[in-house]
Amino acid sequence: MLGESCLDQRVAGRISASAIRDDIDVCISDQPVGDDPRRRHHVRYWRSDRLDGDGRPVWVGAATHDTRVGFRDTTGQITHHIAPDVDAERDTLFRDLEHCGGLSEVYIVNGFHKIREGRNGGGDPWYTDGKLYAGVIATQKQ
Repeated sequence: MLGESCLDQRVAGRISASAIRDDIDVCISDQPVGDDPRRRHHVRYWRSDRLDGDGRPVWVGAATHDTRVGFRDTTGQITHHIAPDVDAERDTLFRDLEHCGGLSEVYIVNGFHKIREGRNGGGDPWYTDGKLYAGVIATQKQ
């Protein structure tokens, strides 16, 4: 499980696993930024129903830098608002995972995302360079 890897030491301040539905596993990792609970590095992983060529489960994820707490534009609910440069948080996550030896392989797909800017469900603006990063979590040495 991801929570048993170097994520605990380097990336994750808090990590939890849960199921939204019986068939979807979710792993969430938060790393505080300073002493301000409104600011954090936030990563979510969802286990897909696919296996890679070696029979390992494929997880997909998203990383955001939460910069403040406020209200959603669409629902008025309290939420974390994100920094608009989503690539910066992606790059930070992959740099941290590579630094601690958490990845055995990294793949970058240029031009994967055709839509390069928009607003998320909370109304926050975002933009991207369109690259998709994929990493293979390294097997933990026993």
